[in-house]
Amino acid sequence: MKNQTNWRRIWEHKIQSPIEGMFLKEMKNLGLEPMIQYPLDIFYIDFAFPEIKLAIEIDGAQYHSSEKDAYKNKRIKELGWNLERFAGWFVWRHTEAAVGKIALQYLANKLNRSQKEYALGA
Repeated sequence: MKNQTNWRRIWEHKIQSPIEGMFLKEMKNLGLEPMIQYPLDIFYIDFAFPEIKLAIEIDGAQYHSSEKDAYKNKRIKELGWNLERFAGWFVWRHTEAAVGKIALQYLANKLNRSQKEYALGA
């Protein structure tokens, strides 16, 4: 119980919004363990899978500006990362769909060539 409490405090401290909490909970339900508030260049990425260079940003309208986000998007891509950005309202209404998209990308990147061929029936 003590370890759960410590983990919960760390998790709650790094999560920036209830929508991010929902997203993380659904990822964990699928067995995905992203890095939270991952430092990349001069930014923090909401969720990241550094081993496959996948960055995930969830935008709540009050915390984001299009100019800042455009620069962040450009810089993340310049560093060789793939970026998925979701509007907060979309995650709120379609959490499973948003996380499903990430799960498919994650799993596709983690499979080796023979596993991909097997999965595709080749």
